[in-house]
Amino acid sequence: MSIKTVIERLEELDYKPKEKGESIVLNVSSLNFKEIYKFKEKIKKEIVSGIKGISQVLIVKREKDYVVTTLGTNLKKVLLLKEIDKNNIISNDFHEVAGIFGIEAGRQLIIDEINRVLNTQGLDIDIRHLELAADAMTNTGEVKGITRMGIIAQKSSILARATFETPVKQFVNASVKGSKDKLTSVVENIILNQPVPVGTGLPGLLVKVVGPMSRKSSEIKRAKERFPSLDVRLGNVEQLDFSDTSIDAVYMINVIHYVDGEKSLGEAVRVLMQGGFFFVHFNLSIVDDEGSIDYTPNSKGVLELLSTTNIVHKRVFERVDIIPVKHTHKILELIVQKE
Repeated sequence: MSIKTVIERLEELDYKPKEKGESIVLNVSSLNFKEIYKFKEKIKKEIVSGIKGISQVLIVKREKDYVVTTLGTNLKKVLLLKEIDKNNIISNDFHEVAGIFGIEAGRQLIIDEINRVLNTQGLDIDIRHLELAADAMTNTGEVKGITRMGIIAQKSSILARATFETPVKQFVNASVKGSKDKLTSVVENIILNQPVPVGTGLPGLLVKVVGPMSRKSSEIKRAKERFPSLDVRLGNVEQLDFSDTSIDAVYMINVIHYVDGEKSLGEAVRVLMQGGFFFVHFNLSIVDDEGSIDYTPNSKGVLELLSTTNIVHKRVFERVDIIPVKHTHKILELIVQKE
C-alpha cells in the first residue's frame, strides 16, 4: 500500500494529512496533551484498507480449492465485495450468521460446529442428539447458550432453573415474587420423586369395575345410618338391580364417560317411574393446558337416549382438575323428568 493511498483515505476521514518524504504528518498543535492522546487512540482504530473486524487474512488450500480464512468476521461487509462467492462463505459466529442468513442457518452452523469438534476427537454420536441441542438453543428465534443466562433462564419451572448452578437465588426470587411451579416437565418431577407427565406418565388410569365391589357392606350400612328412610344399594350402573319404573329419582354424576353410556342411560330411564326425575352430569370435553382434547363423547347419542324425557333444567359449566396434570372439564348438567 502506497503513502498516497493512505493519505487519500485519511482525507476521506477528514484528518487533513500532509505528505513529508516517506512520512505522513498530522497537525495537532492546537490540542493539549489529553486531547492528543485521545486523537492517537482514535486514529489507531480507523480502517485505512480492508474490513473492520478482520485483523488477519490467510490463504489456505483445502482439497482442490484455495480458500481465504480470516481472524475476525464481518459477514455484512464481506458480502458486499464483488470478488466473493456468496454461496461459499461462512462464519463460526452463531449470532452473526443467524442475524444475516436467518435462524435456520444459525441452527445448522451449531450442528456443523459440534460435529466438527466431535469428529476431531474420533467420537461417533447420532446426528439427532446434535439437532436436539441446536433446536434447544434456537427455538425462540435467536441463538442462546446452554447456560444459566441462556436456555436455562427461559425455563418456566423454578425447580428446573434451580438445578443449574444457582439454586438459592432461584428459590429466594420465587419466594419474593410468589411464583408457582406447575410441575409440567421432567426435571422437577424427578426431584419430587413422582411420575413425569410425558409418555406413559401422562394419561390417568381408568378401571371399569364389574361384579361385587369392595367395602360394599360397610358402605351400605353407613349410608342407611345417615339416611334411614332410603333404600340404599350398590351395583353395576350398566345393569341396575331394580325393576322397571320403580325408582323416584336417579342421580348420575360423571359416570357416562367411564362406562357404556348407552347401557347406563338406558338402565336409568328403565328403572325411573313415570314423573320421576333424573339428574345427570356428563363431560362434553376434557382439554389440557395446551389445548389438546383428551376426550370427546357422543353427546348427540346421549341426548337421543333422553328424548323420551322432559328436560326441565340444562346448564353447561367448566371444572378444572390438576391430577395427573391440569385439565379442564366442560360439563353438561341436565335435570329431566320421565313422561
